[in-house]
Formats: sequence, C-alpha cells, structure tokens
Amino acid sequence: MQRAARTLFLTPLIALLALIGFAAAPAQAATWSSSDQWGTWSNGGYTLYNNIWGSGAGSQTIWANSYSDWGVWADHPNTGGIKSYPNAKKVVGR
Repeated sequence: MQRAARTLFLTPLIALLALIGFAAAPAQAATWSSSDQWGTWSNGGYTLYNNIWGSGAGSQTIWANSYSDWGVWADHPNTGGIKSYPNAKKVVGR
C-alpha cells in the first residue's frame, strides 16, 4: 500500500519537474531576423517577406528558423490603416 501511495505521489511530481525543466530552458536566437522594410529570406523553396509599407508604421522584425517556423514582432502605433503585410510565398513551377 505504501508503494502504491508513493507511486501516486511521485509520478505527477516527476512529470511536473520535467515540465518545469523544459519551460525554463533558455530561449535561442532565430536563425535569421530582419527589421529592414523590405527584408526577405529564402529557405526550402519559400521566401519570407517583412513588407513594412503603410504610412506611420512602427517597428517590426521578422524572424525565422525554417520555412515553417517563423514569426513577426511588431509595435505599430494605434492609428488607422494597414501598416505591414509580413508573409511567406512559395512559387510552384506549373
């Protein structure tokens, strides 16, 4: 009975400690990033575009680790209109 109680207590505790260990892992810098207005990067047949073109746009950085793992950090002012259009494109030769 003590062994079963110990197992019921320790199993969730070990799982929680493993989760905390993964969550506390240090962040790693992206393979590529750009704050350029027209910054582009190609990988795996895809091209990523930063595309900051609206009037009054704030700062924006596009980052990528691969063609399927990318994102954007942006801080645009609270004004009307479109500020940017970060996107990915793949050309298929058909």
